[in-house]
Amino acid sequence: MENPRDLILFWILWKAFEPPMIGNVISRSEVFKTERRWVVEFVGYLLVSLCALSVDIALLYFLSEAIGLPLLFANAISFLSGAAIVYLACIFLIFERRRFKSVGPEFLIFLGIGLIGLGVNELALWMTASIFGLQLILAKLFAAGASFTSNFLLRKFGLFK
Repeated sequence: MENPRDLILFWILWKAFEPPMIGNVISRSEVFKTERRWVVEFVGYLLVSLCALSVDIALLYFLSEAIGLPLLFANAISFLSGAAIVYLACIFLIFERRRFKSVGPEFLIFLGIGLIGLGVNELALWMTASIFGLQLILAKLFAAGASFTSNFLLRKFGLFK
């Protein structure tokens, strides 16, 4: 079974014919609900992130090209604008279960994760645009992919259940 396709098929068959779990262990239907919810949340986060990315890119282009702000400063403003859109969508549309009942601590952690994402985004943008010489929009897409991945994982496991 060296082929990855064979490993995936083996895993699917193993899961399909796995005996039902009993006792204090979670049932297969609960596992399916959890996996399904995780996929729905991921897809929702992806769609909202694409909307936020369009605002981010448009604002970045406007601030850096039309107004003439320095690239990394313009990127920080545009990134944080997109992050505000994602936060509102996360609490109202995407994640059905939250770890915090109070908005204050939740928002501070969300902001902290956003700052980590901004650092990932800035580093990726600087590397792809300045070092590798990619065009601004293409560099921004690479940076967005890097920060999307880190932000989703940190928010999913740090803020939401």
